[in-house]
Amino acid sequence: MIVKNKILALLEESGSAIENCDDIDLREYVSDSLGFINLIICIEEEFCIELPDEALQYNKLSSINGFSNYLETIINDPAYSCTEHEDCDDYI
Repeated sequence: MIVKNKILALLEESGSAIENCDDIDLREYVSDSLGFINLIICIEEEFCIELPDEALQYNKLSSINGFSNYLETIINDPAYSCTEHEDCDDYI
């Protein structure tokens, strides 16, 4: 749930107003490639991870619940942790 809430917060920071957050199609809020890349970069910085290439598929955004669950598995896998940021100790 924490991951989902942080993704929603990142979207709201970028100007997307999200009313119903039970399960939404993120593609409705990330309409172009620049927005998609921006979201991925924000997620990597927020969670101190480096997303694998398979995560960079636009269709992964079809469900916020599914994408959040996918991110949780990556966050919990030390192979994807990024220690370049000094505040990353919260997630690794």
